[in-house]
Amino acid sequence: MIGTKGFMNNIVNAQSAPAFQLPKGSKIVLGEYDNKEIVWEVGKASGNELTILSTEGLGKHPTYDPSLISSCVQHIDGRYLSCPLTQLKAELLNLSLNSLETGAILRTPFIPTVKEAENGGTLGLTIDDQAFHDDTVFWLDDFLNIHSYSSAAYGYRMFNAVMYGKTKSLIGLTEYYDATDTPIRTPTKIQHFISYDTAPRLAILRPYMIIAESDIVFAAAAGYSDGTLQRYQKTVGILGDKDITDAMQLRIKDSTLTADLLDIKNNNNNSVTQCVENGEVYLRINANKVQNTHISVLLYDRNTNELIYYKVISPSNNGINNYSFNLTGIPIGKYNLAVLNENIDSTSTRPVIASAVSDLMPLEIVKPHKITYTKTPQSGASAGKEYEFSKNVNAGQ
Repeated sequence: MIGTKGFMNNIVNAQSAPAFQLPKGSKIVLGEYDNKEIVWEVGKASGNELTILSTEGLGKHPTYDPSLISSCVQHIDGRYLSCPLTQLKAELLNLSLNSLETGAILRTPFIPTVKEAENGGTLGLTIDDQAFHDDTVFWLDDFLNIHSYSSAAYGYRMFNAVMYGKTKSLIGLTEYYDATDTPIRTPTKIQHFISYDTAPRLAILRPYMIIAESDIVFAAAAGYSDGTLQRYQKTVGILGDKDITDAMQLRIKDSTLTADLLDIKNNNNNSVTQCVENGEVYLRINANKVQNTHISVLLYDRNTNELIYYKVISPSNNGINNYSFNLTGIPIGKYNLAVLNENIDSTSTRPVIASAVSDLMPLEIVKPHKITYTKTPQSGASAGKEYEFSKNVNAGQ
């Protein structure tokens, strides 16, 4: 062990950890539908708001009644009549969210309107970011009014609005109007639903939601919590591809949980900022135990602030304790180290509680010293002796 320095030096070098962020395309787990955990994808990250879309959509499970959707389609003659989505909105209530999840939600699950979902609409999403890559169609919370000419008079036909998938063959573009006869700009893929259309005949529900990024302190794929050193990566995919592989489990901030990194020590109880490769340090942490909480280590690249490594090291203990952190497998380099007190749940990938990430402390991993010598005495050594200070040390070798 090398790099011994004073306790106050570690305190002075401490700094706040970088704010955790979920980029566009991130896949996360939130809530359940039909006893299945729902994977969402981040469509837009803006300020503290994350606009997320369900990755697969609802309505494809065996217990779901297709008539709930198909009965909603209505072709109505009459200018001010609407095409209600009451039954579909009621189905959103079957999306189960617990109190931890709802605490981070800024806007509960909803079906977007045409104005929200159109290219560059009020949600700020593009059509390419929303339309499924296949021919799957999903409902919008709106209807479209089509002018028609018959018997020398104009009439109105109203249809529920949908967004078509990227591979779906579309009908010819039509000029649409809302209930007040105002033209609606409908870019490619937003069309009215035709009940006799083929492949598929039915549309599905695709809920959107807005959550607060500031409530999320960390996220990682479920397999990261097994106690092994993990080369950290966020699960980021292509929007609309329906891939739910290794979606991340959210850690949502709980103000009652603590994880304060007080010092980094060696096995002689000295404060250190360096350690040899594949060595071991002891992290002095003030934490508390709630549910199945564990202490985890986050290692950041000192130059870029990028999170490089993550490892769950020990169950949490109440109060100030030393936690062993084995550095095996971590390359030589300059890092900043932080800790997190988080609940570990191997039975689910839905969000769990966690503390805020602690302040950072520097830790450099260096090569061990390698001092070698040749066990042959130089000329001049006394008989029977290999080395003598006056004759062999610093003799120009």
